[in-house]
Amino acid sequence: MNASFATLYVNGNGTLTRTEAYLSLPRLIKACAKSSALSPGSQLHAISVKLELCSDVFVQTALLSFYSSFGYLDVALQLFDRMPQRNLVAWTAAIDACLRSDEPHAALSLFVEMRESSVVPDTFSLVSFLSACSSLCALDLGRGAHAHLSKTGTELTPFLGTALVDMYCKCGSVDDAVKMAEVVLDRIVAQEQPEGGTSHYLIMSNMYKDAGFRKKTAELRTRVGRKPKGRSWIEIAGKMHQFGVGFDVFSHPMWKEIKTILDEIARKEGNQTSEQLDNIEPVS
Repeated sequence: MNASFATLYVNGNGTLTRTEAYLSLPRLIKACAKSSALSPGSQLHAISVKLELCSDVFVQTALLSFYSSFGYLDVALQLFDRMPQRNLVAWTAAIDACLRSDEPHAALSLFVEMRESSVVPDTFSLVSFLSACSSLCALDLGRGAHAHLSKTGTELTPFLGTALVDMYCKCGSVDDAVKMAEVVLDRIVAQEQPEGGTSHYLIMSNMYKDAGFRKKTAELRTRVGRKPKGRSWIEIAGKMHQFGVGFDVFSHPMWKEIKTILDEIARKEGNQTSEQLDNIEPVS
């Protein structure tokens, strides 16, 4: 679903039933947020009011995230305050809205209020809490969250572990950050092949580098191994052609024709291609 569909939806709202709106509004509002479509999203809000969906937690959570994505934190929190019932997703959305608006104190206050309401945090809400701790350099709070994770046996996913490392780094506790990084990396190695995903390795590598641990950075990059070369495929006249980096530029039988077409496209776009094409080489 996208914002264009949402506009069509708004224009035809006279025939909507409450059930139809209940099922489709959250996704449409989310699409408007992703497309930066403020007007259609606001009209969807009006439809939710008209159809008496103001008490529905899913619709209201979608609206909360929608308005916060445009920087309207006050409106987002008003929607949150008016929710008769709040689930974990709603709480997390409100906390993230505060963080998005650079209000970490408000985010921490909401997290505390959530815990006082007996709502058990999940990985996403804990990562948001750690992000707020990082912004405020609140090391004691961050350590408290870490202790809570250990006490409750919460699974230390790479996502959550990386947030802990980031928190310790930004709060100035480098030793704790390094210890946590080692734990996280061991988990990553156990869960995935190096070629299956290197994003967590790269995050850790950058953190080691920022902290001045050059030896650790080098060891980590060696541990990851060499990243596979990028490749692309295209089908022409029923035959599959493959292109990659680092192969013989003259190895493809149609390379001259292909390069001529690329040069023509680039010329029309007003780009210089000599340097760029040096990195686009045919494989087969």
